[in-house]
Amino acid sequence: MGIFSNIFGSNKKTVSPEIEKIFKKIGKCLTDEEFQNTLMPDALQQIVNKNSAVDELPDASGEFGKCLENPIPVNGPIGEVIYLSNIVTDAGERIFAHRLGSKDGIDIFETVSFDGTSWDILFFYFYYPRKSKKIPNGYKPGNPSQRSIYATNQKSNDFPKNMVNEIRQTFNDFFGISLIHPDVRLSIEKYTYVRPENHIKKLIYINIK
Repeated sequence: MGIFSNIFGSNKKTVSPEIEKIFKKIGKCLTDEEFQNTLMPDALQQIVNKNSAVDELPDASGEFGKCLENPIPVNGPIGEVIYLSNIVTDAGERIFAHRLGSKDGIDIFETVSFDGTSWDILFFYFYYPRKSKKIPNGYKPGNPSQRSIYATNQKSNDFPKNMVNEIRQTFNDFFGISLIHPDVRLSIEKYTYVRPENHIKKLIYINIK
């Protein structure tokens, strides 16, 4: 089944009607922004509904997505996670991401490619009704056949080595079921993840460790 194999990474052809129903709901959650917005707390929905959809903040300055002054507009915390899970590096590598913290209402995420070669920091502002269609330099849209969750909006200790558990928890928080794409575990077991010196300097500069 397409939805099952895309989200869970399984080649299984048949599943029970109950499981199929769950995965159809998850598939809708991953693709339908209006439905995603219904999962927000009421107070956040009220703020989001007051704003018009934009691809870049009207008063932004600096490089898109790479600084506090030009964060990526998205629809709530779930929008952050799905946006990050739907982009890949220019080399085609999916990315892991976790939330380092926030400054002045801007959420700050650390990312690393599945193969451990590309580290980055991306900035988000989640008070908009949809995710930006714009993508930061160094990234491109991912393959829809690999659509799943690869990020968490919690801070991950020993990132990304604990992302198996972190992503399971994020899946459960948003969708009520603990799942993980098998490529997450395979990548973490296969590759070595070491922050390069220039990336460490960026973390020190934004004063989040």
